[in-house]
Amino acid sequence: MKIWQKIDSFLQLVLTSPLFLLPPLNLIKKTYFYLAHKIPFNVKMGFGVLIANFGKPNPKNKIQFKGSALVGDYVWLDTCGGLVVGKRVTFSHKVYIETHEHDIDGYSIYDKKIIPTGLEIGDEVWLGEGVVITGKVKKIGTGAVVGAGAVVTKDVAPWTIVGGIPAKPIRERKRFKTNAQ
Repeated sequence: MKIWQKIDSFLQLVLTSPLFLLPPLNLIKKTYFYLAHKIPFNVKMGFGVLIANFGKPNPKNKIQFKGSALVGDYVWLDTCGGLVVGKRVTFSHKVYIETHEHDIDGYSIYDKKIIPTGLEIGDEVWLGEGVVITGKVKKIGTGAVVGAGAVVTKDVAPWTIVGGIPAKPIRERKRFKTNAQ
């Protein structure tokens, strides 16, 4: 991990401490996340949030929010393969998202052979508390809900509620239209 990544991780954890939830200090946090990661000001973050590239630097290492979002406490977002987040997405507490896989066939674990994978999260998605999204997942469809504690290992279809380990479809949601940003 490069020195900038370590400094960035430290600053993120400091800036997402409860102290920076206060209005005057919250502006410092929002400004840092905008300058360092292009996170829009309409994304609300809890404390203990970490946005990091857990792999080697590559051109895909970025996160993009298309609109407003709520990011709960202790959320870790890996940007190794690129992460695109739709409008009005809710990350509950302790969500962990990976955008990479490890190649373990023919390599020592210590070689850290990382394969970047991208993830796109559609609009109006709700990720429940303690959700883990593995690097195998490429898309969480619009309007999907991932139940608390689920481990998502496959793509989630639009307007589907999934849950369990590994996550499986539970039922479909009623569709709706929204004009909100």
